[in-house]
Amino acid sequence: MKKAITTVHTIIVILGLLATAGWSGYYLYNQRQFNTENNASRLPALVQRVSGSLSNSETLYDKGFGEDIKQIFTENKDIIALSIYSYDTGIEYFYSRNGQVKIVSEESDALEQNPAYKGLSFSNSIGSVPLQIKNKPGSNIDIIFTVLPRTSVFYVLKIALLAVIVLFVITLILIVAFSLSKEKAPKGKTEEDWNEESDTASDFSDALAEDMSGSSLDSGLGEDSFGDDSFGNDSLSDDSFGSDDSSDFSMDDDLDFDIPSDEPVPASDSDFSMDDDDLSLDSDLDDMNLDDMNLEDSIPDIPDEEDLLGMDHEELPSDDFVDSAAADDSADDFEFPADDSLFDEMSSDDLDIDDSHLDDVEPAAGDGSPTLYNPETGLGWEAFLDERLGLELERSASFDQDLVLLMIRDMGNENEMEQISAAVRDEYSYHDLIFEAGENSLALIEPNKDLDDAISDAQSLIKKLEQESGFSNLKCGLSSRNGRLITGKRLIKEADTSLNKADEENPIVGFRSDPEKFREYLSNKS
Repeated sequence: MKKAITTVHTIIVILGLLATAGWSGYYLYNQRQFNTENNASRLPALVQRVSGSLSNSETLYDKGFGEDIKQIFTENKDIIALSIYSYDTGIEYFYSRNGQVKIVSEESDALEQNPAYKGLSFSNSIGSVPLQIKNKPGSNIDIIFTVLPRTSVFYVLKIALLAVIVLFVITLILIVAFSLSKEKAPKGKTEEDWNEESDTASDFSDALAEDMSGSSLDSGLGEDSFGDDSFGNDSLSDDSFGSDDSSDFSMDDDLDFDIPSDEPVPASDSDFSMDDDDLSLDSDLDDMNLDDMNLEDSIPDIPDEEDLLGMDHEELPSDDFVDSAAADDSADDFEFPADDSLFDEMSSDDLDIDDSHLDDVEPAAGDGSPTLYNPETGLGWEAFLDERLGLELERSASFDQDLVLLMIRDMGNENEMEQISAAVRDEYSYHDLIFEAGENSLALIEPNKDLDDAISDAQSLIKKLEQESGFSNLKCGLSSRNGRLITGKRLIKEADTSLNKADEENPIVGFRSDPEKFREYLSNKS
């Protein structure tokens, strides 16, 4: 019962709030439409009055014209601003009540469209019509009205507040009523309840007495119990069989539900007397509330197996990255030789190794196993770029950092590439993140850096190379992770595409991705 009342009350409150909000919006909209139509009908008369005042004045700034405008504002409280302008000369005259409205456009600038005003809202409307001025054709006048006054807004707020108070009072009454009903439930029964139970118990006792007198009493009493003359004589005395109390004793003896064994227990007459209340089978259940026996309220909701799987999927956003990385990079995994010592996270500066002699060293003709760096250029082999870039992308994604791939190409002499590589190695300390990227090209992985900073650093690098070494044919292409879970191949393709679009006018081109569109593309593709 309480749940039904609570449900009905909740529905009524929601409908009441929706009705109040709907009525408020409808009232304000109608009020605004009515005032807008009324102002449109008044606008020609106001414009004619302004034109008449202009005909009597030589300029727009005569004292008489200004007094007429102030008089118009005094008579019409809903007008908050007036402006006279021309598309050729701009704003020629503007007057605002108490500075409520300001002009965004410059007064002396020519206008391509109607002037823009600051301070307007839903409660304002603009009436714009042409204005006839001597020697100034093409002039227009804007009159700004208040179509939704504060009195209308306050009226709506007052009605809405009253409705909310009524719903709150109803809710409070229901809460108090439920609290009082819970407090009264454990108390003793009323006199009428006791009378009903007594009548029920007496009827039940009489029925049991009739059954017992016809069955248990007849079978339980015999000649051995009361002697030879127990039922054989018509003249039985009170001493031999007992009085009326003895018959009550026999019935009550068979109805004693508290004896744990079949052995007879001697007791006084008071022990075998039975009240009607002892026969009430509902006496222990009367104080119980059926609502308290609702087991569904005490058992928490257990989600289905499908819901659990759905929740686990939502809590593991990294699955998208693992799936995409596995799909694109599974076929190109590179296994490093067991004998090589790789120092991916160390620079040669940290090891204090003089590698200037590498330029004169010829490639070793040993067993033919690959090395990490090309001894001629000092750059990492192009075959290692995809593998290392994928690892750096995983690391950046785990730390929620950005990453940029910069590709540089020399469009001039092929011999310049070694000098460019040396200059780039001097500029960037992480030599293990610089790789060859095709003919006369190199790629640089820049972790924890966004696209804007990378472009700025690339501009500084290109300018430095042009000034110090005279390299004037360098092109750069960049792309960044930008919050996306992508593979190294994808980033290389974006940077290479940007590099191919670079030209003499724009030697540095960056690919700026949209993470939202990229996620939408992946979802549609899957």
